[in-house]
Amino acid sequence: MAKNQDIRGVVAGDDVRVNVTITSISTGLTISKAWLTVKSNPSDADASALVQAAITNSATSAGQITDTGADGTGGMYFVLANTATDDADEDYGYSYDVQLKMSDGSLYTPLVGRMFFTQSVTDATS
Repeated sequence: MAKNQDIRGVVAGDDVRVNVTITSISTGLTISKAWLTVKSNPSDADASALVQAAITNSATSAGQITDTGADGTGGMYFVLANTATDDADEDYGYSYDVQLKMSDGSLYTPLVGRMFFTQSVTDATS
């Protein structure tokens, strides 16, 4: 069963790091891949998402699975680039989820909710 958790106070146009801990991973399974997808409408195609970050246990600009969950608890972080969040509407509740691909090929969505953005005050970038 997915945990419903809202994320508030994300500043549109900032680089955002989203840390995720997953508990209750079934014995014998580990996390192979993970996605964080943020959409205006959950039924939209992934290609139409505001942002989608896909990660593995190798560090990339999109993030990394830092603990594959062999002990039942996994950890990861996703990085949402400022260019991806720049067009987010203030105070709109975008749908998001975290989906996992497990070592046996099964898919599991442990986290769903709404992500709310706010606008920054400072325009300076250098």
